[in-house]
Amino acid sequence: MAYMAAIRVAALPRQQMHHRHRQRRIAESDRENMDAAAENTAVRRPMMRAATIGFVFCVPAVFGLSVGVWERAFDSGDFSYAARRLNGPEKGLALILAGRTDEAMRLLEGRRDTASLRLYGYAACCEGRWALALEAAKELLQRNGKDKEAQAILAEALLALGDRTGAEAVLEKLPSHISAYVRLRVALKFGNAEKTRSAAAELERLTGYAVWRRIAVFSGRR
Repeated sequence: MAYMAAIRVAALPRQQMHHRHRQRRIAESDRENMDAAAENTAVRRPMMRAATIGFVFCVPAVFGLSVGVWERAFDSGDFSYAARRLNGPEKGLALILAGRTDEAMRLLEGRRDTASLRLYGYAACCEGRWALALEAAKELLQRNGKDKEAQAILAEALLALGDRTGAEAVLEKLPSHISAYVRLRVALKFGNAEKTRSAAAELERLTGYAVWRRIAVFSGRR
C-alpha cells in the first residue's frame, strides 16, 4: 500500500496485478464490493479496516506481486493465508493486513530496503511505537526527501506525539486524501470520535466511498 492510496482505494492492489479480465470485473463492481466489505469481520477493528481499504503500503512495483496468493487473500479477506505463503516485505504486508503488526515489525526489523522501511514505519504507527516510526520515516526521507509514504509516516507519528505544528507542516505537502487518511488513523488510535467522523467525512468526499463513514460510525460504538 503506498500511502499513495489512489482515488480508487480498493482497486489499487488489483489493478497492479495486471490481469485484464479481473480489471474489467473490478471496474464494474468496485463500489458494490467496497460497501459490502464494510460489513465483514474486519470492520470490527477500525484501524485495520482502514488499513485494508486504503491499502496504503503495498509497493507492488518493488515486490513483484505473487499474483495468485494476493488475489485469493483479497477475495477471501484471509491475509494470514497470504502471510503463510509469502516472504520478506510481502509477508510483512500480509501480516499488517491481517492485523498482526507486532509480528510484521519483528519480521521487518533491521531490513534497510525501502519497501521494508515503509512497512516497518507503518506497522510501528499501528502499534503506537511512534519513536520507531519516526526513525524509519527520517531514514527514508534522507534517501528521498519527496517520499510521500515517509512523509505520511512522519506526519502520523508527529501528530500522535502531540507535535501538531510539525505534523501540519508535513501534512500540507501531501495530497488531500492521504492527509485525511493520516488524520483518520490517529483519531481512531486515540478514540477521538469527533475527529474520526471529520476525517472519515473528508475521505468519503474525496474518494466517493461511504465505507469510510461506516468505519467512523462503528468505532464510535465501541
